[in-house]
Amino acid sequence: MNLNFKNILTESIIDDMDIPKLDKVVLKVFNIIKDDKFYYPGQTKAWEMTEGQRLVKASEMLKIGDYDYLYSIYDFYNKYGDILFKDVPKEIPKKKVPFSSEYDHILGAKLLKYYYNNYNNKVIVSNETGDFICGVVSDDINEAIMEEMYTVEIRNTTIQISIFVNMFPNKKFPNKLGSDYISMNDNLSEFIPIYRDLDSIPYEETVDTKYFDMNFPKDMSDGALKKYFDDIMKAVIKEMIIPNNDLMVDFISANTV
Repeated sequence: MNLNFKNILTESIIDDMDIPKLDKVVLKVFNIIKDDKFYYPGQTKAWEMTEGQRLVKASEMLKIGDYDYLYSIYDFYNKYGDILFKDVPKEIPKKKVPFSSEYDHILGAKLLKYYYNNYNNKVIVSNETGDFICGVVSDDINEAIMEEMYTVEIRNTTIQISIFVNMFPNKKFPNKLGSDYISMNDNLSEFIPIYRDLDSIPYEETVDTKYFDMNFPKDMSDGALKKYFDDIMKAVIKEMIIPNNDLMVDFISANTV
């Protein structure tokens, strides 16, 4: 049967494959959504969906949370899209998706959606400097996914700072997450060199930079992702907010009339 798998794949062809029924269903779904587009709310312009968005869509349609399984089928579908159907193997090899920046295009959309749905606008800690509130870069979850901004942002609008944490391990330090504590306030940026006795530097936006030791999620289940993001919040409080609190308190005191 000399048929091109990508262009004229049909349900009958998939049904002829000697693979489990669920694999056939998932293949059909990926075939159905292969040309789907993404639309920002209130806009008519169509955008190509990212690979991560396709996996999220298939996961939501099928109510399947096993991303290793979905990625195995998705990878199989893409791999044999341009070859003759008769050459397709009898079984779909099962894969484990590594939790690394190399696969952020596969796992990133799922991470962002889970984080946004469960942590956005959540206050992780409050102190004399104000509330530290969870958010996403750009404030728009759709833009964050489309632009692959796989970053946690913790804001304190009182002192106008943001703490950014990468969702994926750092390439240089594969067992750690990189984090930056950044001033968004010109007065604070001018105060930091004074506080640190840095006479040669008139302006400094970076409050702190750290690499967090982190246990990465074993899968994309809700339980694993909750533990992961809870651990990130604990690290932000312990490694970023508390060590720099005296600086922020002194800044507020110096700027209080």
